[in-house]
Amino acid sequence: MRMFKLIVTALMAAGLLFPSLLSADTPKKVSSTIEKVTVFLNGAQITREASVSLVAGTQTLKFKDLSAELEPGSVQVRGDGRFSILSVSSEMFYPEVDQPEVPTAEIDKLIAERSLIQKELKLEEVMLQALNEAFAKEEAMLTQNQTFRGNETGTDLDRVKTALSLYRIRYKEVTRERYDFEQRINDLRVKVGEKTLRITQLQQQGQAPLPIVEATREIVVTLTAGSATTGKFTLIYQVKNAGWLPFYDLRVKDVSQPLELAYKARVFQSTGEDWKNVSMTLSTGDPSKSSLAPRLNTWYLNYYTPTPRRPVTPNQPVPTTGITSNGGLVSGRIYDAQTGEGLLGATVVVQGTTVGTMVNENGEYSLAVPPGGTVLLVNYIGYAHQAIPISNRNRIDVPLRGQEELLDEVVVSDMRMEERRQNAPMQSTTISVDEIRRMPAIQKVRVKKQTNTIPLIVNPVQKATNVEFEIREKYSIPNEGRPYTVEMIEYEMDAEYEYYCVPKLDLNAYLTARVSGWEDLNLLEGEANLYFEGTYLGKTLLNVRQVNDTMDISLGRDRNLVVKREKLQADSKNIISGKRRESRTFEIEVRNQKQQLVRITIEDQFPVSQNEEIEISRGAYEGAELDDVTGKLKWKLELLPGKSEKLKFDYEVKFPKGNSVQLE
Repeated sequence: MRMFKLIVTALMAAGLLFPSLLSADTPKKVSSTIEKVTVFLNGAQITREASVSLVAGTQTLKFKDLSAELEPGSVQVRGDGRFSILSVSSEMFYPEVDQPEVPTAEIDKLIAERSLIQKELKLEEVMLQALNEAFAKEEAMLTQNQTFRGNETGTDLDRVKTALSLYRIRYKEVTRERYDFEQRINDLRVKVGEKTLRITQLQQQGQAPLPIVEATREIVVTLTAGSATTGKFTLIYQVKNAGWLPFYDLRVKDVSQPLELAYKARVFQSTGEDWKNVSMTLSTGDPSKSSLAPRLNTWYLNYYTPTPRRPVTPNQPVPTTGITSNGGLVSGRIYDAQTGEGLLGATVVVQGTTVGTMVNENGEYSLAVPPGGTVLLVNYIGYAHQAIPISNRNRIDVPLRGQEELLDEVVVSDMRMEERRQNAPMQSTTISVDEIRRMPAIQKVRVKKQTNTIPLIVNPVQKATNVEFEIREKYSIPNEGRPYTVEMIEYEMDAEYEYYCVPKLDLNAYLTARVSGWEDLNLLEGEANLYFEGTYLGKTLLNVRQVNDTMDISLGRDRNLVVKREKLQADSKNIISGKRRESRTFEIEVRNQKQQLVRITIEDQFPVSQNEEIEISRGAYEGAELDDVTGKLKWKLELLPGKSEKLKFDYEVKFPKGNSVQLE
């Protein structure tokens, strides 16, 4: 009978007999695998799968090693099998670490060694003191035994010389001995200090800063099964610190061929989880933004009292350069405020747009700001986010400061609180740090927050409110925060190419591509790298917020179109009526040095008078279209390879003598 009881007890302890009795009290840790990731513009949705052997009865599963950036309210759990899910929750998990212990034996050894050194030091100090006292007595004896009566006999002078010679020799000997003593004493004091410092460090080791651990989340699932079975689970949740930014490559071989557009994405993640060999989808959705439609409230009118404006400081300088309302290029550096090191992988995005970039290994960035862009949003994992006004600046350097977050509370399971509540049912309890410090059984820790190219085949899917790009091949993105370039789709678009030049302001000819049918390409606003005839020209901005059927894309300047503008004639005469007459003639020459026909629009202008005393007479402007109100001239030319064309226009201005008018 006694043997039978022992066997039953052993089987119950091993969980082989009546396993349901144990399952209700002991959560089962379960590993899962990431199978799919949907990356949003801000954040990502993770899909994990797991297969678990279940026992009969009610039991609790803990799906472990999940991202600490998991959004608790986004958790979904789907089960496939003969069981019912009763509840789903999530909690933080803080792994156990070895707490340092004070090495008593090593401290005792160091104290003994320090004691021997201190004894030797004391002996050297006593010897030095004895030497000083002996030499002082020698000096006194020498002084007392010498009597100088003032008579300069040969015997007295010899005695003085001998005494002084002995004193000098003895002084040198004592000085050398004193120096040797002091050197040994200093060396021994240094050794005592080193031993004392090491002893102090070891004694305080148990009070050292708490170890930093990588916290994770666990999804807790409580379920019930009628019998032992195998359950398949799908976990879906959203995480922060992930996203993607659109950008493009625009390539033009020559103006007779279609425009090639490569749609790309910079994908990044610092979620605490490595995405290994997963199926990926890039979505244009952003779950961080509200999904609620705005409501129009009643508009009440009342008297308005304007707020007094601050007076403008006299002679206050007005900025004349930098980012304007029409956009521009801004660059700078993102770095750690304490160390000055560049923060590789930090994101810089224009607020309210999808225009953004990531910094390089030196922390440097360059970004094309769209029209109306006023604020840069700078983000980096573990650092305080920054919103930086652009304010007419071409360069913006941003120092980021780390988030020194204190551990205000932690979640501790019943298994680590048995001393506090041995008979309480299994549950998660939130307790403060002060309570933990009063409980030796509970471990205290600090929690640490948490450009490669991947060519892929992508299948775009149009959703009701967003577009998803399903990537057919599996791939991996580690938990690094570095940008991984995903080449999604390449398009060939028919485009009408036209050059544009305003010689009065700029002698460069700029190429513009007019593209139609772009609405069906699911493009987002973003930066574009320009390549023309195999040469990198720089960056431009792909503006997809326009409502026109045709999208104009600026492709940069072309050095193979040479434009000159010169003044041919400037005539000045006085008229008897008391007025002065000024005439101007300008010639514009355009030369096509390319190997194909080009179309170019040239613009110039006649002056327009705002004073009835100033009279303007427009001369010839052959071949140009004239806007009579603005005075603008527009020539539309087609130039064959190697050909050039000259354009002329002239005008005359009359105004009262004694006045000055700017005529060019």
